[in-house]
Amino acid sequence: MVAGGLPLLTAVGRRVVVGLVVVGLLLAGGAVALVLRWEDVLAWLDAPAVLRVNAAALEVDLPPGAVEDPTRTACAGQGALRCAWTDAPPQRAVADVVAGLRALDVDVADAVCGGDALPSTAMPGSEIRCGARVTVRAADLWVLATDETPFGGVPLGRTALWFSWDTVDMSWPLYARVAAADPYPYAEEASPIPTEDEVAAVLPARYRAALDACWRLPEDDPAGPCHAWEGPVDVVDLPGDGQVEALVGELVAAGFFVDAAEPGWTGAPMSAHRFVRAGGWSGVVVSVRLEDGGLVAHVTAW
Repeated sequence: MVAGGLPLLTAVGRRVVVGLVVVGLLLAGGAVALVLRWEDVLAWLDAPAVLRVNAAALEVDLPPGAVEDPTRTACAGQGALRCAWTDAPPQRAVADVVAGLRALDVDVADAVCGGDALPSTAMPGSEIRCGARVTVRAADLWVLATDETPFGGVPLGRTALWFSWDTVDMSWPLYARVAAADPYPYAEEASPIPTEDEVAAVLPARYRAALDACWRLPEDDPAGPCHAWEGPVDVVDLPGDGQVEALVGELVAAGFFVDAAEPGWTGAPMSAHRFVRAGGWSGVVVSVRLEDGGLVAHVTAW
């Protein structure tokens, strides 16, 4: 006993107290670590279900007659899982994929067309014609299709069909697992910027004249390789009415996806992209604008 009648801890008691303190510290530390790594924990829990849907999207049959696009150009923008071109209208193309995914035991919503239920592209005011959503463990996979330019609504002449994860709200640890399952993983050494010859090989003939004039920023090395060009576009063979529609059709026939085009050259310039290698990691952008009564093309390799 000590003064005041308070008991002294025995050796065993002291060990018990120390043990309880240590356990408490471990639990507190574990709780802190769990909070800090919560996204990793969720990714570990969610990944199996998400990757199963990812595998189904890569496996499902495309609509009859559809042509797989390994360059992943046939979609609005970069980052799609899978792309294809088809002559089927968008609603039918998406509905066929929905039926195929359901046959693979994937819970997918019915195809919808128009309205605010569909995602837009990176360009404000753009619209995708039809789509269907797969929600799995708080992640969304979209099956999307359009036969019009997302911005401007000019007919493409065929339908682009693609599968794309909504990565805006996806955690980085979960995205890393999805990216690791990509059939065409990104590798910088395997995705160099296209050369001028590679650019010329994919451009419709009327744009190749623009490659005669390299476009550089003031800070660019004048002796370095050229990655951008600009020049006039000869459209003397095209009628004034329907000129934009004809140019869109020509670019699509050359394998480009036209992101923006407006009849009469009102608003934004016409813009189209095409990847040159499987995986969609490097490619060409063509932008056409009306300037002083004539058309000017800006071609960029990236």
